[in-house]
Amino acid sequence: MRLLEPWPLAWVIDSVVVAAGADLSIAPPDDLGTVLVVASIAVFGVIALRALASFGMTICFALAGNRVLTRVRGELYAHLNRLSMAYHDRARTGDLVTRVTGDVGRLQEATVTAALPLFGNLVTLLGMLVVIAVLNLQLALVVLLVFPLFGLVSVRLTRRISGVSRTQRKAEGRWPRWPRSRSAR
Repeated sequence: MRLLEPWPLAWVIDSVVVAAGADLSIAPPDDLGTVLVVASIAVFGVIALRALASFGMTICFALAGNRVLTRVRGELYAHLNRLSMAYHDRARTGDLVTRVTGDVGRLQEATVTAALPLFGNLVTLLGMLVVIAVLNLQLALVVLLVFPLFGLVSVRLTRRISGVSRTQRKAEGRWPRWPRSRSAR
């Protein structure tokens, strides 16, 4: 839908420019008011369809994320139950609690709010590049020249964020051991 949004506006601009006397190799509109009304309705329709698709995508992502989260938590709990008591005596309680509650939630956040939308945005970006290349190949090549710089900045920021995130998780895992009951000793 994002690829369709600019077309009604382009139609309006072309119609206004041709009506003003420019030669764009297209016929001038009979009624500029009709062009504006039809383009407005088209923009509204495209935006409504995009909002509906976005709503459906949000619901699908949430369902998929919850299903993955439920499966990962189940496998994690089963794994923790299979571990020996000696492991649980050595392990820091805060670290285990952080991993069970925080890391699984972060996994869901990463997939639902980052990875899946990233995929959708990449498809949109590729579609935009195709449209630009069809309209003006030289402009598309200029746009492509920016991508290596964007990639370099992204890699640097990702490394920084990963380092800070790792430091935070280690700090959260250093909580003091929780008091144990006498039967667990």
